[in-house]
Amino acid sequence: MKFGITIHLMGGLLDWIHIDVWSLIKTASLGGYRYFISFVDGLSMICWEYPMRQRLKVLNLFVKLKKLMEKQED
Repeated sequence: MKFGITIHLMGGLLDWIHIDVWSLIKTASLGGYRYFISFVDGLSMICWEYPMRQRLKVLNLFVKLKKLMEKQED
């Protein structure tokens, strides 16, 4: 199968984010974390990684990262 060409226009940080949730940990860490999430900015290729105890925290962590980045832009 052949894929078409797509053009993505990015103007700044967090315009295009890759998010991966890792859950391959059978034994929890010392802090009780079993999951990890990584955010990669498509423009700058900066990567942020956070440990999580529950997968339900993905949206909360993204909102926290977005607020942090908005403060840095000011």
